[in-house]
Amino acid sequence: DVAKEPIRISPWHDISLYSFDAATSSLWYNFVCEVPKHTSAKMEVCTTLRWNPLQQARGTNGRLKHYKTGKIAVNYGMFPMTWEDPTKRAFRSDFGGDNDPLDVIELGTKPCERGEVYAVKVVGALLLGHADQADWKILALRLTQRDADKVHTLDDMQRYAPDSMTAFKAYLDGYRVATGNDPNKNKPVDAQTAFNVISEAHKHWQYLHASRHRQAQRVNHQRRRQH
Repeated sequence: DVAKEPIRISPWHDISLYSFDAATSSLWYNFVCEVPKHTSAKMEVCTTLRWNPLQQARGTNGRLKHYKTGKIAVNYGMFPMTWEDPTKRAFRSDFGGDNDPLDVIELGTKPCERGEVYAVKVVGALLLGHADQADWKILALRLTQRDADKVHTLDDMQRYAPDSMTAFKAYLDGYRVATGNDPNKNKPVDAQTAFNVISEAHKHWQYLHASRHRQAQRVNHQRRRQH
C-alpha cells in the first residue's frame, strides 16, 4: 500500500465541534486535550499562528509557562469551532469574552493524551472572570469513562465520581489563588445552560471564520490584479 501524505489541519478550525454516534443517533461534542491530567506545562492552541499549533505558553519574560499549582488534577482543553468574542458581552456576563476558544475541563479519572480528540458529554459549566473578561469553563466527561452512561448532571458526577469532583474543586480554588485572584464564588450551572454557552460561542466562531475567509478572498483578488 502507498502511504498517504499526512494532512495538516487546524485543531481550532478544522475539527468539528460535534461528534455524531450513528449507533445510538446521539450528538456529542469533540474535546481537544491541551493539558493532560497530572501534567504542569501550560499548553494551548495558538490562535495567532497559521494552523493553530499546540504549543507551550510563554510569560512576558519569554519563559515557558507552567501551572503555579504544579501538576493539575483535571484534563484541560478546548472545544473546536468556538470563540469567546471580546467585543460582545458574554452569556450571563457584563464583560466580553477572552478572545479564545471555549475552555473545557474534562472530569474523567484517567489522563487524556495531549493533542488527542475525545467525544464528551457536557454536564455543566462555570463562569469565571479576570481582567474584565468573561471566561466560561465547560465541564464535560469522556464517553469512555466508567459510568458515563449514567452521568447527565453535576449531581450525577458527585454520585458516581465524587473523587473527580473533589479534585476539580481543589484545582479550581488552587489555580485562582495562585494566579492572584480570590477563590471562586460562582456556582456551576446546569448542562442546558452550558449548551447555550456553547451555541453562542459557536456562532461567534462562525462569524470570525467567515470574516477571515472574506479577508483572504480580498487579499487574493488584489494579488491577481497586481499580476
